[in-house]
Amino acid sequence: MELKKCEKIRTEISATYDSMAFIDKTYRKKDPDYADFSVRQQQQILRRLNEEWIRSECREPAPTQTEKPME
Repeated sequence: MELKKCEKIRTEISATYDSMAFIDKTYRKKDPDYADFSVRQQQQILRRLNEEWIRSECREPAPTQTEKPME
């Protein structure tokens, strides 16, 4: 049961990093204020997910942005 929860959190963390990369790639030049705001929201989500990772006592270290190559 905990393994599935950890995998779900891992997937959400990865999707959040993907979202941040998309925001930077798509909006950074066009609307930097929006990009900053959106990235800050994603960072808050990452903090919550990392806290959940720790509470769930997942055995591996929490995923990081560097685990997935940027496009």
